[in-house]
Amino acid sequence: MASVSVALILLFTVSEIIRAAQNHQLKSTISLGSSLSPSGQHSWNSSSGLFQFGFYKQGSGYSLGIWLVTSPNITVVWTANRDEQPMPSNATLALTMDGKLILKTEESKEKPIADLVFDEPASFASMLDSGNFVLYNNRSGIIWESFSTPTDTILGGQSLESGEHLLSSVTETNSSTGRFCLSMQEDGNIVLYPRNMLNKALEAYWANGTDIQSEYPYSVKLNLSPNGVLQLLSGNKTQKILFRSSYSLKSMNETVIYRTTLDSDGILRLYSHHFKNDGNSTVGVEWSALEKQCVVKGFCGLNSYCSTSTNSSTKGDCHCFRGFNFINPEMKFLGCYRNFSDEEGCKRKMPAEFYNITSLKITWLGGLPYAKLSVSKKDCSKSCLNDCYCGAAFYSNGACSKHKFPLMFATKDQYASAILFIKWSSGQANLSTHRIAPPIGNEKVNDKRKLLTVLAGCLGSITFLCFLIAISSLLVYKHRSSKKLLVYEFMSKGSLADLLVNLETRPLWRDRVRIALDVARGLLYLHDECEVQIIHCDIKLRNILIDDSWRAKISDFGLAKLLMPNQTGIVAGVRGSRGYMAPEWQNSGLITVKSDVYSFGVVLLEIICCRSNFEVNVSTADEVLLSTWLNKLVEEEVDKITLERMVKTGLLCIQDEPNLRPSMKNVILMLEGTMEIPILAFPPLSHHLEEANNTAHKKKYIYYCSVETRPHSVKWLSGFWATPSPYESVFKDEFYPMCG
Repeated sequence: MASVSVALILLFTVSEIIRAAQNHQLKSTISLGSSLSPSGQHSWNSSSGLFQFGFYKQGSGYSLGIWLVTSPNITVVWTANRDEQPMPSNATLALTMDGKLILKTEESKEKPIADLVFDEPASFASMLDSGNFVLYNNRSGIIWESFSTPTDTILGGQSLESGEHLLSSVTETNSSTGRFCLSMQEDGNIVLYPRNMLNKALEAYWANGTDIQSEYPYSVKLNLSPNGVLQLLSGNKTQKILFRSSYSLKSMNETVIYRTTLDSDGILRLYSHHFKNDGNSTVGVEWSALEKQCVVKGFCGLNSYCSTSTNSSTKGDCHCFRGFNFINPEMKFLGCYRNFSDEEGCKRKMPAEFYNITSLKITWLGGLPYAKLSVSKKDCSKSCLNDCYCGAAFYSNGACSKHKFPLMFATKDQYASAILFIKWSSGQANLSTHRIAPPIGNEKVNDKRKLLTVLAGCLGSITFLCFLIAISSLLVYKHRSSKKLLVYEFMSKGSLADLLVNLETRPLWRDRVRIALDVARGLLYLHDECEVQIIHCDIKLRNILIDDSWRAKISDFGLAKLLMPNQTGIVAGVRGSRGYMAPEWQNSGLITVKSDVYSFGVVLLEIICCRSNFEVNVSTADEVLLSTWLNKLVEEEVDKITLERMVKTGLLCIQDEPNLRPSMKNVILMLEGTMEIPILAFPPLSHHLEEANNTAHKKKYIYYCSVETRPHSVKWLSGFWATPSPYESVFKDEFYPMCG
């Protein structure tokens, strides 16, 4: 009887302790109807005031997340919709009366923040002292919590479950998804590797190497305890302790909060934040998965290498290979672009005369080689020099591995035995394909069919001459009486519009890739390299001319506009070609260089699929399926990686919002594989649906927009419903890169 009484007393005591703890956590109760705004009350605080949930400043706008109140800058530990554009100051977050956590932007679009199970409504919410933001039902049960969807950080009391990931941020001040991933694998190991890698096992740069003793390794999770123990748990059993903090016993004069973060440099670190009672706070690194920065694959971007900093044996600096320049010197992790063209060298009978070779001692080079040879060091260098496809050769232990550009994951080490031979050219070729040829003088040209003559009168002659110089190589310039006659080269194959639709004249895949780059480089020349910036305003297949060598040049500058140095855009009447015009030109009449980018995106997708952006009176329903278009690509040798890169770039160019479209310089870098392609945003479908349903002229307009795809389902990619195709993997998930 006594034992029963003791048990009841203990049960009552434990219940009271739990209830008291819950009441303590729920002091910062958030009731239905509460709201936040960047311009008003911008956060909901935890009872201690150390954690806040709400809007924080990021870039030119605001993001929604949870942060630790540290000085001088806050420490963001969780972000909602982290890859969307920063929000304006009039955005609002509301816990609505019907129990939903809704974000509203200036466009009056509503977006739920919490993915509620079974759509059960919330009765109240709370920002807990643990850093967990929680929604409760009417029984005080948790129906959603931020701890269940970690971004780059886990806090004390939080776990990373089997199969889940942490994704680094871009920088310390930009919480968008970055370049690195930590995966809690189902075999019980945690692994670090760069994102978007096809062979994750090959490119991993750190793993804990746990020998799991659990009968169910898929139940193992990474856990950070409130007192700073980073461990792998299987149920309640500890499989491995990665680190145990020496500050496990809290002082009465301070509060210690622990967090484990996959930092933007690719290293997993355990931090401790010490908050004194007098208001001061300090932060320190308790543990780090790696000591040397250069061990992180992808810390430096493509076509660059990492070397140990002169001021530290653990920090790393990024450097471009010879013949390359940083894409952005302020953001070296973006990598480097080639400042020479290899096309002239490949045309020569002796390519070696065009190139130089420089060597660098390295410990590692990522990626798979396209050729392996067993030769001497000297012959390895010579083999790459004479091979037009070789960008660099990695020589180690008698093996020569030849790689194409771009190069990745190179790490310099002056004591290494391996050598990397990098090929480069001193001929700094211009990116533009349009250059003025030497004058022919008074040489007679007998074949009048091979001349395009332009009579420029007094009015507008200077402007028109600028356009002519921009689009073609000037061959003949003659004076006849008082009139000036311009003659420029004949493009023998004619318009790309005629070539693509004809099976007999259709360019091969490799030629289409080169044509797309030619057009991109031509637009770059107009936008950035002319003394006066030019907007073409009518980029379409019909205005792209092809010569005997399948080289493309831009023609027809009848709608082109000149931008003065103080102008970023021009308001003009709607006069472009339907299907190629940017939405903002149709809606407001405003045209900028991004209008050309939109038109190029449509052209790029047409070049890929050999189809016009609209079809008239198609014979069967299958003709408007994207899968039908892609199936036809199987008949020719199509490189899947290049195809994926081109489709992604094309979709990025046709975003409805001009600011989301890349510059033509970045378009070229993405097409060449030098720059990573940003994650695509979902464009609104209203514009596309309105156009697709326009039957006034009995036409079926095929518009391109990007959406998520799932197995065994239809996908919206071309303006019509499209069924799965052999290239499903090209469009599945890779558009929206994730760790898995």
